[in-house]
Amino acid sequence: WMGHISELGLSAEHGSFLRKPKSEHWENLTEKEDMSWQQKVIDTFQHYTERTQGSFIERKKIALTWHYRRADPDWGVHQANECRKLLENTVAKEYDVEVMPGKANLEVRPKFVNKGEIAKRLVEEYGHEQGMAPEFVLCLGDDFTDEDMFRSLSNSKLPKEHVFSVTVGASSKQTLASWHLLEPSDVISAVAMLNGSVDAPNVGPISVVEGSVPETRSG
Repeated sequence: WMGHISELGLSAEHGSFLRKPKSEHWENLTEKEDMSWQQKVIDTFQHYTERTQGSFIERKKIALTWHYRRADPDWGVHQANECRKLLENTVAKEYDVEVMPGKANLEVRPKFVNKGEIAKRLVEEYGHEQGMAPEFVLCLGDDFTDEDMFRSLSNSKLPKEHVFSVTVGASSKQTLASWHLLEPSDVISAVAMLNGSVDAPNVGPISVVEGSVPETRSG
């Protein structure tokens, strides 16, 4: 729904696809990879779907996801654990894929496909094109898969004061991010504050996971 913004670059499916700013072409970063594992995963997911009322399979271009949020909570979790064990002992040993538990879902994807790799690629590409490291990097996420991005940026050669990694959600969650916002609405407020649309008092609580609040720079 933001595809009409020409200056905005987009990435989909954990970095499997990339559309650069001012381009209408989607680049498939996995097109040369072996995807024969997908049918075996679908067969396994179908087995558990037939035995878990309310569950369903989501087939993306690359990743495959089994959702059980509409199933009985306890039975759904039990079935997801059994399904995960089966996949890890079969498909994951035969192919270079990983089984990722999510929010009431189970996803299988190639190991080289993750948000950390696309974050690393973008930093390298745009840093190289400009001849210098990006001056400002804001990275936000609310899912455990976003930790790959935080880890990638933390391990990059970017100056730490140029990078703001922000996790969104409960303050008790463990994270590699340096900053924390409680609600998704706070993300909108924070971004609006950055472009001058709102004043700082309108932004929800922002806590520092580690480090300190940087001093305001003049100019």
